[in-house]
Amino acid sequence: MLPTWGSSDGWGGNRARAALALKFFPNGISDADIATQTADNGSTLATKANDVRAMFWGWTTDVSKGTSPISISDYSVFKQGLSVSKYSNVRADGGQTSNTEFPDMDVPFMRVAEAYLTYAEAVLRGGAAVDGYTAMQAVNAIRNRAHATPYLASEITLDVLRDEWCREFYFEGRRRMDLIRFDSYGGSDYTWDWKGGTKAGTKFNVIYNLMPIPSTDLAANPNLVQNPGY
Repeated sequence: MLPTWGSSDGWGGNRARAALALKFFPNGISDADIATQTADNGSTLATKANDVRAMFWGWTTDVSKGTSPISISDYSVFKQGLSVSKYSNVRADGGQTSNTEFPDMDVPFMRVAEAYLTYAEAVLRGGAAVDGYTAMQAVNAIRNRAHATPYLASEITLDVLRDEWCREFYFEGRRRMDLIRFDSYGGSDYTWDWKGGTKAGTKFNVIYNLMPIPSTDLAANPNLVQNPGY
């Protein structure tokens, strides 16, 4: 019988940094919380978070795993920090997968949640609401689906929306561009653990908001100018 993640081989990917875990668990996670986890792909940590998007797994604290279940004091230690159980090889219709070792799930090019959050951000940045549909309504459409507490209109700010992008799209490969758009990446005092290569997080140069243009491209096209700082 296959595990509930639909594969005979579990994924050994990166752990969530504490900054991500704290988006769902602002008061942290205790060893007692870890002890409530179920032995499958889902976790009762989502119940503690009051948000079904909190798909994590953790280990109890010991000397080798940092000072708390969510902390990473040494990123070379595999079991430090929460692992992410967001992905699996289980079909939505319950059917048999074509391969039990390698995932064969579809990869969406755009999710409905992206449309809602993009709309909310556009309104917060000064765009006109369509038919009176507010940024709060757009964000709460996502939070209601996640069984999370809805926001009040007075609570919707760009900082709140930046965190909502994180809660919805973590580990989907877009956090860097979201942080750049919110002026929270290079040159910003907005930090997270291991930002800039230090445990506490440190500010780094704004030049890293842009990637360098490859030297082969520069040689092939004399009209190109290298981005500042490279």
